[in-house]
Amino acid sequence: MEIKFKITLLLIILISFFIFSESTLTIEKKNYRINDNNINYSIKNDDSSLDLNQFTTTGKVLANINENGNKISKEYQCTQGLKTSSNVIFQCLFSTIELTNINSTFILSTTSSNNEIKTFTFQINLFYFEDAIQNDYSFQINGKSFLTMNQSLLKFNNNLNGKPFEIISISDTEIIINGAATNITSRSMDYDIIYSNENVVTTTITIEPSIIGTIPDYLVNDGDNIIINTIGLSVNDKLDIEVFIFRPDSQWIQLNFSMTNDNQIQLDNSTIYDYYGERLLRVHLNTSNIYSNNYGVIGFAKPILTNIAQNFTSLEVVVDCNYLNNTNYPTFLRGLSVTPIAPISFLPTRLFFPEPQMVRGYGYIQCNNSKSEPFKRFFQVMPDLYSWNSIPRKGGVFKFSGRYLLPLNENNEKTYTIDLAIINEFTIPCDNITILHSWGNQEYNASCIVSKYAEPIVQSLYLTGYLTDSISHIIRNPFTYLPPTVINSTSTFYGTPSEVTIYGSSFCMYPNVTIGGKVCQLRLSDYENDRIYCSFESDVQGLTTTHTVNVTCGNQQFGFGDVFIYATDECLISENKTGTVCSGNGVCDDSIRKCICNDNYFGLDCSIHNNGTIIPPIIDNTTSIIDIDNSKFEIGLVQIREIEFIDEKVIKTFNLTDGSIWNLQDVNQEKTNYIFNTTLANQSIIKVHLTINSDSKLSKQYNFYGDMITILPSSVKYQIEITNWDFNSTLNSIELIFQSKLSVDQCNDSDTLIGNKSVQMYGDSIRSMELTLTNGQTLIGTFSNRMKLDDRIVKSSIKILDDQQSIGIPTIITNTTTKPSENIKTSTQNVFTVLSINFFKDIAIVDPNFGVLVENDLSGGGDDILDECGRVIGKTKEKFANWKIALIVVFSFVGISLIVVGIIVYKTRGRNSVVVNGVKLKMNKKN
Repeated sequence: MEIKFKITLLLIILISFFIFSESTLTIEKKNYRINDNNINYSIKNDDSSLDLNQFTTTGKVLANINENGNKISKEYQCTQGLKTSSNVIFQCLFSTIELTNINSTFILSTTSSNNEIKTFTFQINLFYFEDAIQNDYSFQINGKSFLTMNQSLLKFNNNLNGKPFEIISISDTEIIINGAATNITSRSMDYDIIYSNENVVTTTITIEPSIIGTIPDYLVNDGDNIIINTIGLSVNDKLDIEVFIFRPDSQWIQLNFSMTNDNQIQLDNSTIYDYYGERLLRVHLNTSNIYSNNYGVIGFAKPILTNIAQNFTSLEVVVDCNYLNNTNYPTFLRGLSVTPIAPISFLPTRLFFPEPQMVRGYGYIQCNNSKSEPFKRFFQVMPDLYSWNSIPRKGGVFKFSGRYLLPLNENNEKTYTIDLAIINEFTIPCDNITILHSWGNQEYNASCIVSKYAEPIVQSLYLTGYLTDSISHIIRNPFTYLPPTVINSTSTFYGTPSEVTIYGSSFCMYPNVTIGGKVCQLRLSDYENDRIYCSFESDVQGLTTTHTVNVTCGNQQFGFGDVFIYATDECLISENKTGTVCSGNGVCDDSIRKCICNDNYFGLDCSIHNNGTIIPPIIDNTTSIIDIDNSKFEIGLVQIREIEFIDEKVIKTFNLTDGSIWNLQDVNQEKTNYIFNTTLANQSIIKVHLTINSDSKLSKQYNFYGDMITILPSSVKYQIEITNWDFNSTLNSIELIFQSKLSVDQCNDSDTLIGNKSVQMYGDSIRSMELTLTNGQTLIGTFSNRMKLDDRIVKSSIKILDDQQSIGIPTIITNTTTKPSENIKTSTQNVFTVLSINFFKDIAIVDPNFGVLVENDLSGGGDDILDECGRVIGKTKEKFANWKIALIVVFSFVGISLIVVGIIVYKTRGRNSVVVNGVKLKMNKKN
């Protein structure tokens, strides 16, 4: 309610001084209640020696006024009033009160002639008090030219309780006075305006109830009571007072309160417990229906939390809550990280926080000293995957790395799942999420198990988060299966259409398969067992060539391996050698194209006849010894070394002949299985497995990656493992050197050792070699046409060391030497076989097999046949037939490049020599 009052125009004359002779005239300020257009002022003589009655005095003013909106100057003559010796009064009448300033002229003249003696000019400053209004708990005095006053001389007196008003501010048109400190309890108030100790105006104003402020002044923490300070309310008004708060639903709701002091209303914290955000308070007088003319503004610090979730794209934490949206009192996210997290953006009922650094717990939000109740659900941020591996199509262990990967909360509830998403939105679950390693800062390595495969192909990872009341999703692209891997394949015989089995991994349902560039028609893809079955015409040229098997899945992924080699047709080899399949001493098994020999016949072509006893080898550390009366064969490891790639220099060497370096790790009771090992200075470990085929009658078939090899009775099979080799370069290779040592007892300088030799070829590869000595002993070597290098099956190759290259290589040392007779000389020959091993990461395995010696049964009929030393070497009935030694050497390769050597002994120019695949070596004689 606005109260206006009209205050009569006042003239306030600011004091000025002037000097007339020795007298001083002073403008005396007078504040009279006069008519609207009148201005009164007086001139006071401060010099008692000067009598104003002796002079004629006149006055006029030059006024700058606003007339019809225009500023003009007018001169007005003033009427002289009462005059004394020391004072004279003038009254000036104006046509308007819109005065801006006045220049007053006071003239002294003689009494008789009115001649001017002196003219005095000075400025009169005017101000007006027009009306007053209540503004909240202060009062606004309206008027003009207030800035011309001396503010220190202006006062406003409270006639209600005598408490003065404080001037808050003053401008040219407004004076604001504070009514808060006056503790006014009445509905009306009389007050005086005093200037320069003179009462200018006395008037009455009606008081409306008003809220001065609150305690706390704004921020209300959890548990705080509120005091509302007012003016215009007394304790006697308590029953008539109503207090309202503005609710979030835009409704004014009445609150319970208490009041024990005038102008103080108390609100208990239990009354306001459920309120949040910035609220308005208002006071109402029920009887008179008067509301307070202003509001109290308070801010409730305590937030009310409804939900915590995460944006899976930005990884921001989104908090739905009711909170105090005031930047002076920020709201922080707590409970999910070590330090409070400040919001980065705001909505009226939603806060957005950056991705926390440690997220796992019950979150809450806090403003000042007040915090919300913790969120009802245990919170964990959606997993953030940094990297992941590809897996085979049939499934397997899917490994991934990232942050926030804990799969369960403290209530054993899942927090997320991972699926492989196919383009038609069908998903394959990855089960059993397991943490493998924690790196700190919520970073983990984890894994899960994929046990299904479906087509079309998976293209992305689909993460489903169960962190909020609603399930959320995020897609991580791209995901790809491992490309097909081709490890091995079965063989067919050239020109014979057959089914090929391809072994590998990550095969799809409908692959395209080629062998050597020609189609192998798919019959079945058993991707769960890593096999493909296809029909091949076997018409690719290259009888002993390694052919590439290519498996393609879809338009982009393919895998290949040089793994296909035609099977060796030993029946064809035997026919080419003797003109008769299996030399007429056996039958051909068409399924494997090998000769099945009749009893007592051996060899690839069944051409070796034996009725004697087969002697098993003797194991001396890692050396196999086959010893018969006048001949001995020793085969074993002698050295391993690393070869530099560029200039083929030897850069590391470790000798293996010293028996003390070998440890017998294990041997079975029958002494048919031995395991030896040694650790080299470079921490590489060599392990040698020796297995003796104890069957003295039956041969066995050994399938070496599609190549069927016949293992004769009493054969010894080597398996050599090399681990932890630290290559100087990935381009370097290892050479594993075997020594084949042949010792033969001869009479004096006899040179009748040499007999016949025979080599059977299959294409450009040696398959079998036979060497028959003059004493009836036969050396047989059988070679595989393939080796396995890492995950590839490749064609085998041959390398030996010549005399120059053999310098410095140690020889086999065994404990089975026998002293020959005086007239017997022992001739020996060392042949060093080199097995080259290319770079490998973990392990290399070589799997050679060495054969047997066959001893003659001398109890048969016929005359004895003696050699030059007088020793019986056979019967006349079957010369050489019942005394033959078959040393079958079978080399196969696993994880290693194995070079094999065939040894041929022959006679030339009266000297004993050994030819190894065409390389002639001299045979030294020893006593």
